[in-house]
Amino acid sequence: MSDSLQVSVAQVLDEIHEELLHRVAKTLTAALPMIGVPEHAKNRARLHQQHITSTVSRFHQIIQSGAMIDMRLITAEYDWVRRKLGPMGIHWEHHATLIESYFAEAARLHNWTTEQRAALEQMHEQVFQTASESYNATPVS
Repeated sequence: MSDSLQVSVAQVLDEIHEELLHRVAKTLTAALPMIGVPEHAKNRARLHQQHITSTVSRFHQIIQSGAMIDMRLITAEYDWVRRKLGPMGIHWEHHATLIESYFAEAARLHNWTTEQRAALEQMHEQVFQTASESYNATPVS
């Protein structure tokens, strides 16, 4: 995929980000368990929704940074995620669900050209592979 095509896809993702993030957050709120929400919290469902919305927004920003600057930023992000969030009970399966939901909704939300759709699919595969390798890497002691 050319850099200009990758940037073009990232720009479209940013143009549709409000609806994209809303849809992905809705999907994840229903699909993922409540993690990091205190048992005694008054409105656990609302806190769960806020955590998910924040997570989806951060993921979108990472996708933008990876596409516009350097995809190695995704490696660094998922290395951090593994080290900091893994011990809190957030597992690779949660992140895989986020990645799959994000790109599935993105594919549905825009009338992509054939070339753009291929670039979006390639970006999806690259992000999934990079995130998986980083998240599942054996920590160095």
